[in-house]
Amino acid sequence: MREKEDIDINQKNEKTINIMFYCAMAFFFFWGISEYFNKNYDLIADRFYIVGVLVIFYYSYKIWYMDMVSVLVGLVPLLLHSWGKFGSRLFGIPFDHYLHFSAGFALALIAHKYIYTITKRKISEKSQKSRIITQAGILLIVLCVVAGIGSFLEVAEFYGADYLGEGRGVWLYGAGDFGGWENSVKDMIMNTLGAFFGSIFAIFRIKTRTKTI
Repeated sequence: MREKEDIDINQKNEKTINIMFYCAMAFFFFWGISEYFNKNYDLIADRFYIVGVLVIFYYSYKIWYMDMVSVLVGLVPLLLHSWGKFGSRLFGIPFDHYLHFSAGFALALIAHKYIYTITKRKISEKSQKSRIITQAGILLIVLCVVAGIGSFLEVAEFYGADYLGEGRGVWLYGAGDFGGWENSVKDMIMNTLGAFFGSIFAIFRIKTRTKTI
């Protein structure tokens, strides 16, 4: 009976997630079109990049075992990037810190869910002490994965800036990028902090769910 209820919930969630992706893709696409007609060209390309990213995740979210929470959290850094307040501060904190923290948090949530799901049967067969050690190992792996992705993107930004020059956008050098290596280090630190708290949140969700089953 419980298994049938879980299947019904998963099917309902799948429909909701599909609608979320459709709405997000339409939102960013028409936002880009609107900015074109308003002659605000700075971040148009980025919004179409985001549509492309959403299409990729739409066709692969089941592989990553993403649920509604993962999708919602994943939309936050995309919205922050498109908002484009680079170089400004919110509540005294640089806007870039919010962007990189949320990106690390979202990536960690997805990565942790994936690793835990493909290993949970083996984890459940272990002793309490072994499960704690395994969860710590998953946390470390997630931190390394997110830090690696963040480092790769920082390197890509440097090369993009060298070839494309100054401006606003993911491949350009502009507001929020000033500071050279120091700026890149701060971005990677925020990515890693976001990944840490994203993993803690993922562990909390797992423990909450296992207590209710």
